[in-house]
Amino acid sequence: MPRPLPSRRPGPAPRARLLHASLLSAALVLGLAAAAPAATSRHSDAAGDVVVQRYDGTPPAVEPDVRNGDLTSLTVRYDDDLLQIAASTRAYRSVLDDYWIVRVLTSSGDTLVLRYYQEVGPTITVYRNGNRYTCRGTYVGRTRAGLLVRIPQRCLGPSYRVRVGLLLHATPDATVDGPRSADDAFRTGRVSGTRSKLGPWVGRG
Repeated sequence: MPRPLPSRRPGPAPRARLLHASLLSAALVLGLAAAAPAATSRHSDAAGDVVVQRYDGTPPAVEPDVRNGDLTSLTVRYDDDLLQIAASTRAYRSVLDDYWIVRVLTSSGDTLVLRYYQEVGPTITVYRNGNRYTCRGTYVGRTRAGLLVRIPQRCLGPSYRVRVGLLLHATPDATVDGPRSADDAFRTGRVSGTRSKLGPWVGRG
């Protein structure tokens, strides 16, 4: 008489498949979390609102025909790793000098001011709560359209949202003693010294 076939008990293979499926699901969840989009705020600044100082005895005034240094947009992108700020202008050629002032207020109460000055070469200074500050990974540089700033989250402290302001001083023409122009991203036809107006809160994505 033939022997009956032994009953087949679940071996390690099904358990291994179950473990593999669990790990795969966890990896997918983590992958989706890592790929979550950052919070992004886009602001359009009015064109033709540059304030020009002519040094001829006349008070500063808005000159709609001045294109160089006229801010048009400010984009703030914020995630768990990085705060990125990009600015664009109507026209941005190589000028004798320009002076960008970026101000960042964090939800923890800290204020960072990043200043980019271009004359013979770029000069970049960063201040935190009024004191000179250095944090590895911080980047400020010009682009073909305007300016790009990158600030690692670890440089911002325990913040979960930020407000950003931007002010640009530039030369409308290429003369050394020529007029100066200024434009604030969140003001139309007005500037206030070197202190920019802050935009809305942007939370981390």
